[in-house]
Amino acid sequence: MINEQPLLYIPNLSPFTSNATGRLSYSTLNTLDTCERMYQLEHVLDNGAPREESEHFSFGHCFGEGVAHYLVHKDRDAALLTAWLAYYPQIETAKKNQAKALNALTVAFSKLDDILMDYEVVSFEGKPAVELNFRLNIDKTYYFSGHIDVVLRNKYTGQFFIF
Repeated sequence: MINEQPLLYIPNLSPFTSNATGRLSYSTLNTLDTCERMYQLEHVLDNGAPREESEHFSFGHCFGEGVAHYLVHKDRDAALLTAWLAYYPQIETAKKNQAKALNALTVAFSKLDDILMDYEVVSFEGKPAVELNFRLNIDKTYYFSGHIDVVLRNKYTGQFFIF
């Protein structure tokens, strides 16, 4: 007899509280796997207070917006401007700041050009398939949510590639 394992382990949240929403994502599952108490404090016992932002978020958002803009429009100056405008909130450290994010984007342009030789951005409902959110219902209570930066299609094989 084959031992059938579930595709996704859904943790029993009832020991924490009955107020759990059932929303799962890569980051929530990672937090739960790392530290159940941290998961409880950050996701189950949420008091509605705004989350603290960080230089990691600002840097990543800046870089990601610039990459997405470049893949769609193939305009380096416009991508740098889009990235510069996207660096918010303005939280910087010596290692992660707006200037370094823009430099990282500038360095990435040649690799993005290599990608664009074989791939193109997919259109979804008449718009470029960038910055998409999704929700996968698991059962009546649980669902998995996530974010897709960009969907590309190989120009020759038609195969999709998702960032």
